[in-house]
Amino acid sequence: MKTVFFATGAAGQAVRRLAELRAQTSELRVVAPAGLVGELNDSSGREVLAFRPASAVSLWLLLRRFLGSDDARVVCLSCGSHYRLLKLFAYTLRWQVTFLRPEEPAVTLGLATFLWLTLSRLWARENGVLIVASAGPALMERIVADVRRRRPEAEIVILDGGLREFLKQVRQWRRFRYLVIPWTAEGQTLRKLAGWFLPCGRREIYNERADCFSVRDIRVLLAHLMWRIVGVFRRARELAQITWWWILGVRRRIRELAEIAWWRSIALPSGVTVIGSASGYYLKDIVADVRRKHPAEPVHGLLPPRLIKPAGALFDSYTVLQPGSLRTWKELARRAFGPNRTGWYVIPFTNESFYTMKILGALLPLGRREIYNENHDGFLLRSPRMLFRHLHWRIYHRLFYQALTERGGRSLAVHLFHLLAYPVRLLRGAFLLFAVRMRALWLGPATVPQPEATKIPALAARARPEEAFDAAER
Repeated sequence: MKTVFFATGAAGQAVRRLAELRAQTSELRVVAPAGLVGELNDSSGREVLAFRPASAVSLWLLLRRFLGSDDARVVCLSCGSHYRLLKLFAYTLRWQVTFLRPEEPAVTLGLATFLWLTLSRLWARENGVLIVASAGPALMERIVADVRRRRPEAEIVILDGGLREFLKQVRQWRRFRYLVIPWTAEGQTLRKLAGWFLPCGRREIYNERADCFSVRDIRVLLAHLMWRIVGVFRRARELAQITWWWILGVRRRIRELAEIAWWRSIALPSGVTVIGSASGYYLKDIVADVRRKHPAEPVHGLLPPRLIKPAGALFDSYTVLQPGSLRTWKELARRAFGPNRTGWYVIPFTNESFYTMKILGALLPLGRREIYNENHDGFLLRSPRMLFRHLHWRIYHRLFYQALTERGGRSLAVHLFHLLAYPVRLLRGAFLLFAVRMRALWLGPATVPQPEATKIPALAARARPEEAFDAAER
């Protein structure tokens, strides 16, 4: 069996292991650090390969050629944390490496196990306990006595000094496996906080009764904090209660203000605003119906300049809409968001022009919108059912007649649309007539039910007075 032996230990131990390996293997190669090559050559009497990082590639090719693909093994000395680089180099030859331990049987480790053991030794600590002196002398004696009872074999060190002592213990962090911090109501807050950040093992907290618990137990830690806040710091408990009642009062006041603001936002102020998107002929009937629906409410008009003379007298007040005037836009802003805002807003939608006024009226937030048609019938815009019925009426009952009766003043495109849409009405009438005829054929002619003959003589006499007279004479 071919064997590559890495002398990762003392020279005397490597020579002794070499003598044992010569008897067990046929071919042997020895690799040692550059500092031990001279001692091993003199002791073993055979050539020892030196390991240097600069020549690691050529050494690896030489050893791989020596091992080949036959049955071979790689052996290292187990000497703690020394020669880690040479041991990792050994794993590049074989995934399994046999470690020879002093006075113990050899063990074969894979690469993952070797890495885990190496990393675990990095944070390995001694069996020591560091106690931060953040309590009174009497309580410290009780805490030290309890620590000695719980861990009799541990080395106990009491940290009772300034910054230099803290830095000294930080440098010796491997000595301590446990860090004890007395957290009492006796002051020393700065020392407690400084001790909390020391990298000296698992932390344990002691209270005034010398009871301890591990910081890793989150449930007990939270219970301790609640007990300290509620049971020890009574002033903190009173302050917490006062703060809580203050928060409840503020929250109640915020809710009341929010409710007041909400009701004010949805409350309808007085007054009605009417947009001048119809002629004076229609506005007269529309304003009369508005005054009937909203008695004692002021009616304000938003009129273009050409409607001031025919329709200005219908309103209690009016505003002249001139797009180029800054005063007009200020007045619209006060009507929409300021104190002059009204609760109701009327938009006449007639078969006249005034398209700009209608679009402007649809965009202005001046209150709840009401739509009025040519017959001074109004409905709320927020009612989808009524809006659909209005659109259906305007398209079906008004649009087709306008193709012939109200052609004047309209563009050619609108007139062509009216003419193209008129056959749709004729087609709908044809379908309606076909449905009526099919229903008559299916159900038959309509019959009127005849009343049954009554058997009461008095009613019969009323029904046939001649027969009743003849019966009386007989």
